[in-house]
Amino acid sequence: MLEKEGKPDHPKTDSIMKKILIIDDDQILLETATDILREQGYEVLQADNGKSGIEIAMKFLPDLILCDVMMPGIDGYQVHSQLQSGLATNQIPFIFMTAKASKEEIRFGMDSGADDYVTKPIDFKQLQRVINIRLAKYDYTIKRNESTYQALFEMDHEAIIIMRPSDGIIVDANQAGMDILGYSKHELLGMTIFSILRDYPDPEDFLMNDETDVHKSFRTREGAFKHRNNHLIPVQISGTNFEIQGEKLFFIIARNLTDLKEKEQALRDSDERYRNLVENTGEGLGVVDAEEVFIYANAAACEIFGLSPEQLIGKSLLSFIDPITSDEIKHQTDLRKEGQKSMYELEILRLDGERRWIVVTATPQYDGAGKFISAFGIFRDITQRKLAEIKVRESEKRLREIVDMTNDWIWEISPTWKYLYVSPKVFEILGYQPEELIGKSPFEFMVMEDVAISMVEVRTLVHQYKPLNAIENRARHKNGQLVYLETSGIPVFDEKGVYLGYRGADRDITIRKQNEREIIIAKEKAEESDRLKSSILANISHELRTPLNGILGFSEILKEELGDSEYMSMIENIHNSGKRLMATLNSIITLSQLEAGKLHVSMRETLISASIVSVVKSMGSLASEKNILMETSDVMPFTVITDDQLFKQLLRQILDNSIKFTDNGTITVETFSEISSGCPFVVTKVSDTGIGIEKDYFDLIFQEFRQVSEGFGRKYQGSGIGLTISKKIIDLLSGFITVESEPGKGSAFSIWLPYKPHNDNKSEIYPPDSSVLQVKTVSRDGEALPLILLVEDNIVNKELTELFLQPLFIVDHAPNGIIAIEKAKSKQYAAALMDINLGPGLTGLDVTRELRGLPGYAHIPIIAVTGYAMAEDQEKIVAAGCSNHIAKPFDRKSLINMLEDELKKSGAQSE
Repeated sequence: MLEKEGKPDHPKTDSIMKKILIIDDDQILLETATDILREQGYEVLQADNGKSGIEIAMKFLPDLILCDVMMPGIDGYQVHSQLQSGLATNQIPFIFMTAKASKEEIRFGMDSGADDYVTKPIDFKQLQRVINIRLAKYDYTIKRNESTYQALFEMDHEAIIIMRPSDGIIVDANQAGMDILGYSKHELLGMTIFSILRDYPDPEDFLMNDETDVHKSFRTREGAFKHRNNHLIPVQISGTNFEIQGEKLFFIIARNLTDLKEKEQALRDSDERYRNLVENTGEGLGVVDAEEVFIYANAAACEIFGLSPEQLIGKSLLSFIDPITSDEIKHQTDLRKEGQKSMYELEILRLDGERRWIVVTATPQYDGAGKFISAFGIFRDITQRKLAEIKVRESEKRLREIVDMTNDWIWEISPTWKYLYVSPKVFEILGYQPEELIGKSPFEFMVMEDVAISMVEVRTLVHQYKPLNAIENRARHKNGQLVYLETSGIPVFDEKGVYLGYRGADRDITIRKQNEREIIIAKEKAEESDRLKSSILANISHELRTPLNGILGFSEILKEELGDSEYMSMIENIHNSGKRLMATLNSIITLSQLEAGKLHVSMRETLISASIVSVVKSMGSLASEKNILMETSDVMPFTVITDDQLFKQLLRQILDNSIKFTDNGTITVETFSEISSGCPFVVTKVSDTGIGIEKDYFDLIFQEFRQVSEGFGRKYQGSGIGLTISKKIIDLLSGFITVESEPGKGSAFSIWLPYKPHNDNKSEIYPPDSSVLQVKTVSRDGEALPLILLVEDNIVNKELTELFLQPLFIVDHAPNGIIAIEKAKSKQYAAALMDINLGPGLTGLDVTRELRGLPGYAHIPIIAVTGYAMAEDQEKIVAAGCSNHIAKPFDRKSLINMLEDELKKSGAQSE
């Protein structure tokens, strides 16, 4: 035994001891090699002959084999050859040990596939090196093979499951297997094949209870896998036993049959649909034999022939037709015997006496020898079409009669735009006989001035095959008289879609055109009258507002100055008379704007409780003058979509009416919600204790300039248009007004506005409206008074404005536009009050535009002070550059408040 020098080179192993099989009949060498290799850390297996070595190798699958060449019985070359043929042993490193060291022997051994060759006597250090090299190479080969196997295993699109046949435990599965079952690999490993297998005929196929069982396998048996979600997946299974490193395993390949099963079901469904289609189709399908006897008919065919399937099968087709037609059918049968298909119309007489027309499409059928045995027929019932053709012929007759009777001239025109047909009516319209127009173009009969325009219009439509819809043109009668025509037509195509021309009619509209000219003349006169009316109203508005400004303004100042003077009553009468005149003027202008449709409506969400409070406060003084108590009761915070300004004007008219016709007592305003005709409304109810109204007069009071008390002896004053305006405004707001009244007890007018309730029930506190005016508290302590430029040509309004603005402002007056512009160039004004009508020369709008172009005047307040108070006037004023406008007549409070507001805005802008 060789001495050990230093530490032995132990084999590099992972965690498993390497097994080495030594096959040699030399017992001394066998034992010596075994001891040395075991000391090196190897597990050693021994065999003293070739046959025993082969058995041990196939059973234990060693990691390396050392084999003597010369042995009795089976020599080393034979051992190597048999192990090379084994699937489990052909990769094991094989090293020959022999005393034969000739080159021929070594080449023979290496050519047979051995991994190496060592000679006797054995150099165990060399043997150790050879073993280490071959084991390392074998490990690399094994790992590479395992990697290749693993890649193929995982990439296979079929499900692969590996289990132990002894107990059915799953030991491995590829990704496809996990996908088909819905489990992760961690969840799947350790489960049994029987926990996932369903509907399989023989589960024992997967088990091998006795280790002596022979190798077995099976192919393409169907079953089902149970998915993790408990639904079943149909699969086709193949399986086989195999062995890895002495362990017996079962290899299962499963193919998902879901798509195949679905296709099979789809095919069955398709067959069923086909059968249903054949049986339930609207067309008759049947088969007749060579003698025209029915051997099959679907339900539709039975309905056509008026018999049940049992009655029709066995009955001849010829029994439904007359003898003449029978000869034609026999001829068709002869054609089918020759292999020809045929299609023909057939009139049949059913047993119930009803006649029907059918179209038959027949196809010959042959047996395997090519002999004609039957015909497959499709029977299409065309009875309705035949009846329709009869109706069409009758309709064509009626149409010809109508064409002859109509007042229109009917025509047909070719694609080249030449007359093909002209009805006789053309003679009455143009004085020509129909034949005089055939072959000629309609443009030949038009007025020359119209030809070019008409050709362009007509050709544009014709090129797109569009209808001619009431195209007006002028033609000349044969006697030279001018005739107005209205031409209409549609394109005509044949059954193949080929364009054939147009078909249409011409109507004589000469009288209508004359009437239209008269209407246009009347319309122009009406528009001119409307413009004149608007101009008159604008002038009346200006001419009345300007003097009224002086009357109301100076009377207001006198009231403040005179106090309890004996003239106070006269001053109040002057002031009230002016206000009454102003109210009448406003009502007339509002009515005219309503009738002309010029009143702008701006619908938006409006809190009407705030609007009601505003109007009631603003009219409280009028009620107080008559010692009437005006109050609100249960005014709820409703928000409706309406025009706030129009609603306020409407409420003022109603309240003004109540004040006028109530001598004492109370006027109450309340709100509530109500349903009318299934729709929600918000109702604003104004109740008074006035004179009341007879029910018969409810409609009259809403008419223009009408009152219950009329004539020279009427008791109450007024223009009689307040409620008329109310009615027109409520129509614009999509609401309505109702009246409740009893003579001597008072009246109640209710304003109904559409209401869309909010989902939330928030209650809000509503601020007072800005239209309830109080003079703003203005403090000028320690400040210079604002310098105001007053541009006014009317001396009365000039003096009034100066009195109103003292002592809060310094007023510099300019009587016309030229002086105003010069003053503005020489000094800086804080604001300007601009009259619009300044007499001859520049208007107030011209002056405003000039001022806006001067340095320092781009943002100062310019307030238009004007008697032009109509909506279109106000739009022009704002467009010209005015910051705001105040209509004449105005009171001191309104003027001062507007000036202060505009100065505050301009100050914010300058900052």
